[in-house]
Amino acid sequence: MNFYKPDVFGFQGDNMVKQIELRLSMRAYLVLKEEYPMSTLFIKEKPMRIPISLKPRYQSFKAPGRFVMGFVHEIEVLGSPEFIAYMEQLVKEKS
Repeated sequence: MNFYKPDVFGFQGDNMVKQIELRLSMRAYLVLKEEYPMSTLFIKEKPMRIPISLKPRYQSFKAPGRFVMGFVHEIEVLGSPEFIAYMEQLVKEKS
């Protein structure tokens, strides 16, 4: 049995090729840090600066997609094109 390091949201696997880039409000950052402490390793700016940029790799877009939908007015999705398309599809499904 192989062990793979989990992504920020705790999903494991050998397919950590999905990458996203988010700009978070301070509130979204604080919740992310509390709920998913491993995310702090991927914060590019110092936490006291607004906005805060997060750019890790993921197994799946599902968990970060749910997080972004929960903070839709406090997170700006900067990339990747695949994640932006995934989020557009989520929004269409919710409408």
